[in-house]
Amino acid sequence: MKILLTGASSFTGAWFAATLARDGHAVTATLQGRIADYPPLAAARIAMMRKAGVERDELQLAWDFT
Repeated sequence: MKILLTGASSFTGAWFAATLARDGHAVTATLQGRIADYPPLAAARIAMMRKAGVERDELQLAWDFT
């Protein structure tokens, strides 16, 4: 099954993503930027997901409040 997961850099999101990928699902996790820009703990969770086979897609967010 193909799964698109948001919130994957959170504690529970990372475990959901890794477990689904290990169970054979095609998981894509959306991220809000480059891994290097994440705090160390979140970057470690992202690395754990990638090791499990989770694909990542960087979102290019633009906020315009004018």
